[in-house]
Amino acid sequence: MKFRLFLISFILGSSSMVQAQVLNIERERIVTDTTGWSGTGKLTLNLINNIQRFTEMGVNAHVQYK
Repeated sequence: MKFRLFLISFILGSSSMVQAQVLNIERERIVTDTTGWSGTGKLTLNLINNIQRFTEMGVNAHVQYK
């Protein structure tokens, strides 16, 4: 009986620590009407001025062949 109570308490307690993330993959697809090569590109720049100044730059490219 004590083992069942421990097991139920453990399952209920550990389930509150479970996390999940939903990802919409449809926005990552490139929509084209023709076949061949297509792609997208993105350039990002982040300037953060807190106690210290941070600068972040990023380049993202996505190419696909349909």
